[in-house]
Amino acid sequence: MTTVGRPGAVRDTERLYLEAKGTQSRGDLVIVTRNEVYHARQYPGLCRMGVWSGMRMTTDGLVDPNAGTFRILPFNPDDGQLLPRDFEWTLPGHAK
Repeated sequence: MTTVGRPGAVRDTERLYLEAKGTQSRGDLVIVTRNEVYHARQYPGLCRMGVWSGMRMTTDGLVDPNAGTFRILPFNPDDGQLLPRDFEWTLPGHAK
């Protein structure tokens, strides 16, 4: 598995990576992809999760920039907060 398109933010010699999620809910949980988990495991301590919760749409169908709350949190998928959600099963005789 390769990580492409994640240059990160760089200041001097410090690099951080940000995953961003948006939800209309309270944002108590977000869905992360296996690639996001893989990337965070490759760069422990350097990944952050930005969560914009309480998002709302305007009457013209755009995101209301004044609604909700944005938080940036450390993202470590191995801190005990990651729970499996889905599994993919390939039927016998059907190669991927």
